[in-house]
Amino acid sequence: MTGTSKRARVARRGAVAIAVVLALLAGGYATFVAVKSPLSIASVEVEAASVVSEGDGYLVRYTPSGEVLLRMTLHNDGRLPVRLTGLRAPWVPTSDPATSPPIAPFYQATAVGFDADEVTAFQPVTLRAGHAVSVGLRLTMCPAGTPGTDAGRFTAHQITLIYAYAGWERAHTEDLTQTVSAPFYKCDYAGRRP
Repeated sequence: MTGTSKRARVARRGAVAIAVVLALLAGGYATFVAVKSPLSIASVEVEAASVVSEGDGYLVRYTPSGEVLLRMTLHNDGRLPVRLTGLRAPWVPTSDPATSPPIAPFYQATAVGFDADEVTAFQPVTLRAGHAVSVGLRLTMCPAGTPGTDAGRFTAHQITLIYAYAGWERAHTEDLTQTVSAPFYKCDYAGRRP
């Protein structure tokens, strides 16, 4: 056995060991990025014609075609920039509400942004590490509705954030720091489209 073939085997073993270590590191990084959300909800405010602050949340009364503004401050707790591309209310139907009745009095949710205290159309935004942004949802109630058979209330306690982080596109559902409660209502469309 020559010295060069022995050196070649040692070099191959070293290269394989380095490749295995790099694969494990990349896998760990990918798992961390895929599981841990860098965004956190720092605060939640609710604005509506008829809203009452109640303990750890807000109580909203049903108003035909009424609007509720859910404003939140998102903070980037990660080490890399986050590109926020959308917001979604998992409890508002995404298909035609006339054929897919909502479980709450809300039939539409529109993502919004804020310029100081003025509500603006939502635009994707990049948050640097350690920075925050105010965004929200404009929730529209059913134009006409009848109280649900259950005398209880619907409580919204989560929001879905859609963003890109470290090259990965994600949709992550976060708990709200304040809940929004409203009575159960069945939307009555009677041929009308919202």
